[in-house]
Amino acid sequence: MPFRSYAVSASPAKHGDGIHLLITSDGAGGVGIHTETLAAALQARGHRVTRACWGTPSPGWSAAGADLLLPGPLEWESERDLPALEASIAAGRATLAHFAAHAPDPIDVLHCNQFAWAGAVPGVPSVVAAHSDVVSWWRAVHGTAPPANEYHRWYIHLVRQALEQAAAVVAPTQAALADLRESYHWQGAATVIAHGSDFPTAATGGSLGMPRAERGNERQCRSCAANRSPPSSDQHRGPQRAAQGWQRERPSEKWRATTRPRQGAVCAGRLGDAGKQAHLLLQPGLPLLVTLAGTPPPGVGRGRTNLPGVHYAGPLGRQAMAELLARSRIYVAPSRYEPFGLAPLAAARAGCCLLLNDLPSFRETWGAAAYYFARNDGSDLRRWLQRLAANDALAAAGAAAAHRRALALSAPRMAMAYEALYQQISPGVTTPA
Repeated sequence: MPFRSYAVSASPAKHGDGIHLLITSDGAGGVGIHTETLAAALQARGHRVTRACWGTPSPGWSAAGADLLLPGPLEWESERDLPALEASIAAGRATLAHFAAHAPDPIDVLHCNQFAWAGAVPGVPSVVAAHSDVVSWWRAVHGTAPPANEYHRWYIHLVRQALEQAAAVVAPTQAALADLRESYHWQGAATVIAHGSDFPTAATGGSLGMPRAERGNERQCRSCAANRSPPSSDQHRGPQRAAQGWQRERPSEKWRATTRPRQGAVCAGRLGDAGKQAHLLLQPGLPLLVTLAGTPPPGVGRGRTNLPGVHYAGPLGRQAMAELLARSRIYVAPSRYEPFGLAPLAAARAGCCLLLNDLPSFRETWGAAAYYFARNDGSDLRRWLQRLAANDALAAAGAAAAHRRALALSAPRMAMAYEALYQQISPGVTTPA
């Protein structure tokens, strides 16, 4: 498939100031959200950003803000037609190289959010951000290595080649980096930079949207979570005081606190992906309404499912998702493969209590600021939903702890970490004052 490029002026900045970045993205979900957030934060720091969005246009495909559009199947979604995928990637690499060669201002760094583009621009260092990968996903979902077929052999070679070509490799968590090393038998240098978010935050300094009856107890809730958390085992400890050293951010965008009680639970994302394990929520008799948002799990259509306690809302835009989270009590992440988890971060910023599958990546990111159900255990997930539905103080403590932690995972913090990395691999670039 030939690639078409649509050249649009890169983000405005004074010539000679800052770093000029060519960042690849895609329209499939979290990578696009991450790229948009990072680009905006880097622009706010005075850097120039050109975005290249990869993917096959479809009803769910979004390339908002892209300067280059690279239509074609993503490296993980075209197993059945490998020759066409290879041709598309070759054409895409040529497009990136051509754009960089004719850009009005030289490209300083190629930031690759997919493995396929590493080294695509000659003479320009590549950063490879390893958000997820096929082999680690397969191991997490199926419990074994993927089949040794032609596609998986090609994909493993692609990833190893990208890791070797990169001037810097980034993972969003130590857990994701460990998966990458084990899946590809790679031991090179790498940096962990946690994702950041600019998703609207709940109103600070008070209710987080809690009903009035709960607000008077909030001071008590902030210190009582560990005591009120069911003492089933140490591994299920609930939110406690935020660890010292977590940076606070004054939110630039706030949602009005509501006098209505927060109700129900939410789970969002590409729910048709087996790694999201949405079927754990498709069980009868849940103690509160669970709303599923995003692509549908297998067998689920729009509107109410055949389960009275589960509602499928379909894909939602940012505003609709913000409104849903602002009125929801709990965000549930049942994923069995999640290198980081942008959806829980958005939910925590919006004031939701977090109930997460007990994965190393979630523990690393949230620590004591979330509740965890026993790994992949639908029965324990149900028990936790019952506890949080019945105990307002427990849910309020979880929401407050998750909100504090989420404010530390800010977009400006993420941009500053990447800025420092760019300067390491391209020392001639300057940082705006």
